[in-house]
Amino acid sequence: MIDSYLKQSVELDDHTIHLLFSANRWEVFKKMKDLLLSGSTLIVDRYAYSGVAFTAAKGLDVEWCRQPDVGLIKPDKVIYMMVSGDCASQRSQFGEERYEKLDFQVKVKNVFKQLEDPDYWQVVNGDVSVDEVHSQVYQIASETINGASEKPLLKLWTDGTVSQDK
Repeated sequence: MIDSYLKQSVELDDHTIHLLFSANRWEVFKKMKDLLLSGSTLIVDRYAYSGVAFTAAKGLDVEWCRQPDVGLIKPDKVIYMMVSGDCASQRSQFGEERYEKLDFQVKVKNVFKQLEDPDYWQVVNGDVSVDEVHSQVYQIASETINGASEKPLLKLWTDGTVSQDK
């Protein structure tokens, strides 16, 4: 259903698609928790922050958008790849998905700025070469992975830790 929506072959209410994306994250919550507790490292592309940013950019309230994801696992680090509109529009297949429109991407970027937490967000310049992006992301990821084993699993957008029970 999500894929059909993104490819614009089906229409859904903004609230409905937001909740479907959140349900998809909750669907893998236990698997993610078990992997993390077993010592695995997870790198997740477009997590809850993305869902909030894209839905709020359509005009829904940011706080409403956060609520379905309260209590998910909080990432140890968020890497936000900043890509200019010019650079993004030159990439192959840009514009084929519902949200790949430059004016909408500007709105999304503005919501991401509201969500940014300087304590654990790092911005990477996505306009540079693939090798330079790789180098930046690799350094951030390596530093984060090296320190992650000593940290508890925190809950997203609320206080407390995720239960260690399997």
